[in-house]
Amino acid sequence: MIDPATAGILAAGSAGVDWFRVVVGLERAGLSQAAIGHAIGRSQAQVNAYKSIPGTEPSFTVGLALLVLWREYAESGRAIPTLAGSSGRQSGT
Repeated sequence: MIDPATAGILAAGSAGVDWFRVVVGLERAGLSQAAIGHAIGRSQAQVNAYKSIPGTEPSFTVGLALLVLWREYAESGRAIPTLAGSSGRQSGT
């Protein structure tokens, strides 16, 4: 049986995760992009790309690691940020 946290991660993935909001949430929780990158096995530059370059998405495994990190540090009972729940950020913001 899948636990509720994992079910939430899988449901968010099917809705299209808003990676910008995931990275911003982690930054607001006190993690630097370098620390996020270290935790998921990617560079700071790659983490910045997930945040800054529209359409840039991690692989499934890296995305899952980012969502687990987000749940651990930034979640505070909120749903995983999805594109469907996004207010429509503009390119370069």
